[in-house]
Amino acid sequence: MHFSTLQYTSLQTIADTFNLAFSDYVIPMHFTEVQLIEKLTRDGINLEHSVGAFDGEKLVGFILQGLGQWEGLLSAYNGGTGVIPAYRGRKITQQLYAYCIPQLKAAGVEQCLLEVVTRNQVAVKTYKAIGFTIARTLESYKGEINTQSPTDLPSGIIYREVVDLNWALAETFWDYQPSWGYNFAAIQRIRQFTRLVGVYNKEHLIGYGAIHENTNRVAQFAIAPAYRRKGLGLHLFQKLATGKTAPLSVINVDDKSEVTLNFLDDIGLTPFLQQYEMTLKI
Repeated sequence: MHFSTLQYTSLQTIADTFNLAFSDYVIPMHFTEVQLIEKLTRDGINLEHSVGAFDGEKLVGFILQGLGQWEGLLSAYNGGTGVIPAYRGRKITQQLYAYCIPQLKAAGVEQCLLEVVTRNQVAVKTYKAIGFTIARTLESYKGEINTQSPTDLPSGIIYREVVDLNWALAETFWDYQPSWGYNFAAIQRIRQFTRLVGVYNKEHLIGYGAIHENTNRVAQFAIAPAYRRKGLGLHLFQKLATGKTAPLSVINVDDKSEVTLNFLDDIGLTPFLQQYEMTLKI
């Protein structure tokens, strides 16, 4: 077995290996080559920094990684680790990190970042053995939005689709920091697949929502604190759900943001996935 970066490995090979590795995962996943490209783009994955384990010419394990700033540090985000079933139990994930960390350090990377499903205790233990620690717990919700009409919306409130937002202002509405795959940089990377809806009091931005059209995932949403508990959030989600036949989902909400979790419960969504965000200083 040998290890190498993935820039010379075809996307179809990576997709096939990904699908086999995740075929029996706690939440089975399957990507076409086109869907994989969208995921890699959203997560900022760079195949020059992604690594694979090969048995001869056969890709049997991988870590998909992208570099970027996270909490003030140049970080390597793990957008997916997988080992195909026949090769598990050989500590391939540990070997992949042992192989890539020196290269990441040479590129100036200061920390590694990933998310792992909390009930996947085998993976959690593996990452802890490598040296990762839990930074926070993230909750994901999905379901059908309540169809009730918001009552007594304040006068002058306008909802409209927009090309761009005042992101610096939008950030002041947050109750928690979005995860890597749903932050501002991620939205911009797949802007062509993302619909933005701004909430305005006359011409002043007081809220917004961003939804990935291909997956029905709400990447971000927020209402300015002074305008909450007035029905604006429910109306925003109803706007985001317009024309959708499949349920919406909201991914990776910080579990310390009780106001957000309560709101999602109130509008009809239910929790379906819990993940740990984990970091490793290198």
